Parts: sequence; structure tokens; C-alpha cells
Amino acid sequence: MRSSHKLAIFSWSMYDFANSAFTTLVVTFIYATYFVKAIAPDEIIGTTLWSRAVSITAIAVAILSPIMGAIADRGGYRKLFLFIFTAISVIASAVLYWVHPGQMTKALIWFTIGNIAFEIGGVFYNAFLPDIAPKDKIGRISGYGWSLGYIGGLGAMFLAMILFVTPAKPAFNQVKTSPAPEQGEAPEWVAMTKGEISVETGYQIFDYKGVQYEVRGVSLDDNGNTNGVKVLSESGETTVFSLNNLEQMNSVVEKDILTQSYAVGNNIRVTNLLVAFWFALFSIPIFLFLREDKSAISPKGSPIIHQSFKQLYKTFHEIKHYKQIVRFLIARLMYNDGLVTIFAFGGIYAAGTFGFSFDEIMLFGIVLNITAGFGAFVMGFMDDRWGGKRTVQISIWALSFATILAVLAPTKSLFWVAGILVGIFSGPNQAASRSMLGRFVPSEKENEFYGFYAFSGKATAFMGPLLLGILTSMFHTQRAGVAIVLVFFVIGGLLLRSVDEEEGVRVAGRDDKIFF
Repeated sequence: MRSSHKLAIFSWSMYDFANSAFTTLVVTFIYATYFVKAIAPDEIIGTTLWSRAVSITAIAVAILSPIMGAIADRGGYRKLFLFIFTAISVIASAVLYWVHPGQMTKALIWFTIGNIAFEIGGVFYNAFLPDIAPKDKIGRISGYGWSLGYIGGLGAMFLAMILFVTPAKPAFNQVKTSPAPEQGEAPEWVAMTKGEISVETGYQIFDYKGVQYEVRGVSLDDNGNTNGVKVLSESGETTVFSLNNLEQMNSVVEKDILTQSYAVGNNIRVTNLLVAFWFALFSIPIFLFLREDKSAISPKGSPIIHQSFKQLYKTFHEIKHYKQIVRFLIARLMYNDGLVTIFAFGGIYAAGTFGFSFDEIMLFGIVLNITAGFGAFVMGFMDDRWGGKRTVQISIWALSFATILAVLAPTKSLFWVAGILVGIFSGPNQAASRSMLGRFVPSEKENEFYGFYAFSGKATAFMGPLLLGILTSMFHTQRAGVAIVLVFFVIGGLLLRSVDEEEGVRVAGRDDKIFF
């Protein structure tokens, strides 16, 4: 393999390394959990609202991805569009740092913008795969990308943990939330720099002007923004200390018993700036060193948008000639819903049902990224040997078992086992699905068909998060919501049985033309 070809593969894979910080820290583990535990009033409402944001993302990507893919095909804009949507996702990630507890609408808007941009960028990124990978090595190269992506997620998670989440004094003087008590519901976003935990109630307590108070929550104004802290006095009266009260208390009470609630949690929110920096820095190689195949672009002077929609319309009619792609994408509609739901709610479920602290969630995320990277790398070779269909099927049934275990697990230990199984088999599922389409897609329709690939991943992907939120709210338990994941895995696995992989490769008629 020539050095320029190796550089192309490395540069392409580094984008997986870069963008995994977003999906690992923002979507799955840290910010999703912070939203539910700190920004939203309670975990049930937080889970429901987060599910709606993920659902909106899925609908938007399902609508936009085929259109954007067609325009990129006709105009040769693949790399340009990848850059634009990467930049949007980076900016949105950074803005989340300035979203404070109680600002639910602001948090959901910027998360949704960043997540949509992240997903659409993946359309153009995935479309480069057939250009850089020989037909007989597409599985392992796709696996390289996924495994390097999990290493990237692991690296970002590790930095977030050692710099911000775990230390008693986080880096850059970020204010740290106080540990949640063993009992009670003392909010983590109310910092007690000098306070005790009530043995009887589990709430944080402090003395002010000779009166003992318990911290019971935050007070919100009409716009949903934090304007004070709810406290319970020793006489049983509930009152609110406004932010001005807190400032006065800080000047009176030794060593600041309370800090302003809007300043608390900086050590968690600052991880969004880490995501933005990581994503921007490590995505640079793909824009510098990867060539774009522009052999299928429209001639100069032709109306690109009109030609793009015309080509999209034509593809909708021609797709009947690619029966195996249609069958594969329909199956993926279902089993990918299960994955989307797991990724969006893994950290939330761990915190809400099993009481994981932020430190435990960080460790959980690190272990899952290690196992997922290992699984994607090892099963990439199995993909080339056995084929994408068999690899995906094995992963689906393993993920189904892991889901059952997670829903029924009575202890953290069994939930850990379920999580590790998800890690091992989620990477191969995604990598093998991507490489399978790479074998099926005609060379002149890569962006377009990867747009449909993204469409198949998002057309019904709102259903999993939406149903999870509905079932969680209906039964007042996250276990009921997570159970829906099993339904999607089983249906997707059954539909995949109808796909004939050999026929799909034959109909595509691909040669081994490589661009690097």
C-alpha cells in the first residue's frame, strides 16, 4: 500500500477520532446526564425532553440527508459540506458551556443544532469510504475508522475526567458541583463549599444567622431560568434565597457556604469546550490530505440544485433495481433505532435507574469505548471474511441479549455486564453496516446512496427516543422506556435475513477505483 494511500485512510479515520468526542461526551454520557440531573427539574421530565430533542434530530436528518447528498454528488461539494456542518457542530458544542441550570429550552435548541450538523456531516464522511477502500478491504478499513473513533471518544472522556469531572479542584478554576448525598434529592447544581449532609434526610444543610437550613432545590422564574435556591428552615418553613441573597450571604458567611447557582457545574459544562476543541483540531487532516472524486459533477453552467433534485427523483425510481439495498436499508431502519436510543440514553439510564455518579458514568464511558474499539477492530476482519450481513446479524442478537439484561438487571454489576456487551457489539454493527452499503452502492452514486443510508438511519429514528420518553413518563420508570430498544433490534434482525449480500455486490458492478 502506497504512503499516499495510507495517508488518505489515516486522514479519513481521524475524522472518526475527532467527531467521537461529540457523541461520547455530549450525546451519550456527560451532557445528556447533566441535562437530566441538573438543567431539567427532575429525571422523568429531563428524560422526556431529551427524547424529544433526539427525535427532532432524527426527523431533520431524515429529510435533509438525501437532498444534501444529491447536491454534493452533482456539485462536487462533499468536502465543503463536510467542513460547513463540522463547523456548525463545533460552534454548537461550545455554546452549550454557557447554558445554565433551568435553561432547558436554550440547552435543547443548541444540542439539537449541533446534533443535526454532526449527523449530516456523517453523510459526506461516510461517502468517502468507497473512494479510499478496495472492495476486498472495505470492511476492515471501515472498522479502522470505528475503532479509531472509539479511541478518540476514550481520549476525550479521559481528559474530561482527569481535568474537570473528578479533581477536587478542576482545571482552569472551574466551579465543581458538590457530591450528591446517599439519600434524598439534594440538587447537584447547588454548590456547598462549606456544608454538611443531614444524616436524617440526606439533604445538604448549613447555618445562616443562627438558623439551620436544608437545600431543597432551585427556584425558576417564568422563563424557566434559575433565580434562586429553595431552602427549608429548621422550623419547617420553605423559602427562597434569591441570587442577590446568595451574594449577600457569601459576603457574610465564612468561606462562602453557598455559591451562586448559575456558576455551579462549570466543571461539567466546560467539557463542551473540550469537545469543540477536540472536534475542530483532529478533523483537520481530512480537509488537508483527502482528495475528493469529482468525476460525476455537473458541467459548469448547469443548474446544480435543479440537477440534484432531478437526480434524487431519478434515484427514487431507479432504486427498485437495487433490491438488496432497499431490503438492507429497511432492516437498518429498525435495528439502528435501537442503537440511536442506546447512545442517546445510556448515561441517562445509568444515572437515573442505577444511581451512577458523574465519576461512575465517566468510568462507564471509558470502559464502553475500550470494548467498542476492540470489537470494531477485530470484527472488521471478520466482516471481510464472513461478509457484512453475518457480522451485523451476530451483533444484533448480542445487543438484544444485552438490552434484556440491562432492563432486568437488579444491580449495578449486572448492568455493567450489559454495558460491556453493548460496547463490544455496537462498534461492529455500525462498521459492518457502513461497509455493507459500500459494497452495494454504484460508484457514481456514493454521496446520494449514503444520503439514503443516513435517511434509513434517521427516518424512523425518532420513534425509539420518542417511545422511550412516552413509556418512561407513562410508567414513571426508565426501565419501561429502555425495553422498547429490544423491539427494534428483533424486528431489524428478522428483516435483515431477506438481504442477499452476493447479489447486492454483483448488481453494484463496482471496480476497485481508489482515490487518495
